Amino acid sequence: MRYCEFCGAPLDDDALFCTNCGARLSSFQPAPSPATDIPVQANSVPNIVPVIENNEEFEDKKNNKIIRIILLSFLTVVLAAGIVIAFLITGNSNKNESRDNDTEKVLHKMYKLHGSISNYPIFMKLIIEGNLATGSYYYESQGPDKVLDLKGIYDNNILELFETDENDQQTGHFKGHLEERHFIGTFFDARGNSMNFRLEE
Repeated sequence: MRYCEFCGAPLDDDALFCTNCGARLSSFQPAPSPATDIPVQANSVPNIVPVIENNEEFEDKKNNKIIRIILLSFLTVVLAAGIVIAFLITGNSNKNESRDNDTEKVLHKMYKLHGSISNYPIFMKLIIEGNLATGSYYYESQGPDKVLDLKGIYDNNILELFETDENDQQTGHFKGHLEERHFIGTFFDARGNSMNFRLEE
């Protein structure tokens, strides 16, 4: 197939004139076939990028896992220690409470004593409640109408009682050992004089 060199119309290979524009044709020169541009990829082979795991990321994950395990172990130990300590404290508290209750059972007691301060006979009533002591006493020569109030502290068998009159003024005090059935010690009057006493149930 040839083409008119003037108008480009298709012609037979042996034509002398163009059937379209009538121009006289030169000698036969095959027209080049129109080229068809076919895009060709520079590289038809797909890029294959190998996936390589990041060593630093792997190490970070590994380290984080180890840290979590250590923290979990530490928290478990702390929790166990806390439970043990709480158990011990509760046990000791219960023991102390039981001991205190037993002590209170012993100390919550009433005494009716009689004896003498120096050579003066007296009668005394005492109530021990924990570490507190209250009571009263009177001299036999004066009778129960002349009662003197007593307030004091009891600790490890040591009893100290402060004597007060009807105006709540301290007029003397007793200090001595209170045993199961007797109270023995020293009496101090308002002027600072001291006298021994011995009282028994």
